[in-house]
Amino acid sequence: MACSIVPCGLGSPGRFYMIIAEDACIMLRLLPGLGSILSDEECERVELHSILDDAVLVFLREGADAWIPADRQSEPVHTRELQTTIQRGLGQGYDRLVCFLPREEVVYAAEGGGVRLKRLARSEQRRDAETGRPDLTGLADALGIPKSKRKAKFRQAYQFGRIAEQALAGMEKGTLRILDLACGRSYLGFVLVHLLAAGGREVALHGVDSDRALVDKCHEIARTLRWTNGTFEVADIADYSVAPGAYDIVVSLHACDTLTDEAIRIVCEAQMPLLLAAPCCQHEFRHLWKEHPLQWVSRYGLLEQRLADVLTDGFRCLVLEAMGYQVKVLRFTAPDVTPKNVLIQARLTSGPRPDRARDAEAFLKRFRLRPRLAAVLEAAGLRRRSQ
Repeated sequence: MACSIVPCGLGSPGRFYMIIAEDACIMLRLLPGLGSILSDEECERVELHSILDDAVLVFLREGADAWIPADRQSEPVHTRELQTTIQRGLGQGYDRLVCFLPREEVVYAAEGGGVRLKRLARSEQRRDAETGRPDLTGLADALGIPKSKRKAKFRQAYQFGRIAEQALAGMEKGTLRILDLACGRSYLGFVLVHLLAAGGREVALHGVDSDRALVDKCHEIARTLRWTNGTFEVADIADYSVAPGAYDIVVSLHACDTLTDEAIRIVCEAQMPLLLAAPCCQHEFRHLWKEHPLQWVSRYGLLEQRLADVLTDGFRCLVLEAMGYQVKVLRFTAPDVTPKNVLIQARLTSGPRPDRARDAEAFLKRFRLRPRLAAVLEAAGLRRRSQ
């Protein structure tokens, strides 16, 4: 392949160079420095743009070697796979690639038989405006992240928080009231408040956990941050309830086993507008079922637990839909950050749906189950109590 390179200061912000080739399809696979940029963990977002129809394909970093489309419903891809997607797309439907790094943007633009590469310096003010990412340094220090082994937990909270931030974008202005159930140190609550406050929203956070030591830690963190818009309470989630209209959103990050079900119960009983929950440790189904159509799976313990995980979360979604919620299941982070990376988003949109309740009833009958969450349907008159 014949090609020539015209350098114009690649290492200098605001400068560019061109690669000109006889075969543009082959040439566009030779995007200088792209592999290094995508491998740099500080690069958290890339965008492919099409000038003709304003189409934008956005990928967000989800781990050291994982990226996911911005809809968060598609399968994540490895860095090498993303690089292949970019190399095939640029010049074949897309004509500009933008890679966002903390201090600069790297832009690849397809032009005729060549590609123009340009680096643009980014000021702190411009970076915040474009990425919507406020400075989290002070928050991370208050949470003790730099000196602990909990960096992955902070990353989970941040990525969960960004999804919650997007879900709340259409809500009316005014103070947003957040309930964080099984909050632990409330990493999620603190991060979400920080993100929303940086976007100009007034926020009130209330965290609930049964562990007094963790609740005391939440109060300590709030004092360190000099926050007055957060309160925390010691309470057993299994016996907890709230008044209808008390909160705008309920969040729960990795509430163990049936505590996620209790969060769903609390939301359904009070008809809360929005729930975002990342379940953890789904053991109840596996302990309850004795005989069921897939009994042979019990010979393979790991697969049986995975089956229980999927069916537990599927049943949770059915219950929420039966209670009038529109449900989406998302990945909120990469598997290498945490394997428990499923997030259930439920928004109240209608009254009860008996068809979804019948689906839940049929499932429980077939698997001979009566889990704790079935009580929500019974209380709503959507299921018979005797099973």
